[in-house]
Amino acid sequence: SDFSLRAGVSHRFIDNSLEMKLEYITYTDKDSLDGVKLSAGYYFHPNFSVFGSYESKEYYDIMAVGAKVSF
Repeated sequence: SDFSLRAGVSHRFIDNSLEMKLEYITYTDKDSLDGVKLSAGYYFHPNFSVFGSYESKEYYDIMAVGAKVSF
């Protein structure tokens, strides 16, 4: 059992179609999981968006891409 705290900022650009986020994540027990995450998402339509993110940890990095469809 571990707790995390996330603090970050986000901002929307280009008529609220592009969103950028920068977050810092810290955990109470596992310091190796602490890190910084940068993500960007583009909203083609209120119900369809794509995103990408990069997260830097102490021993590894994570890159992710995806899409979201809402009904």
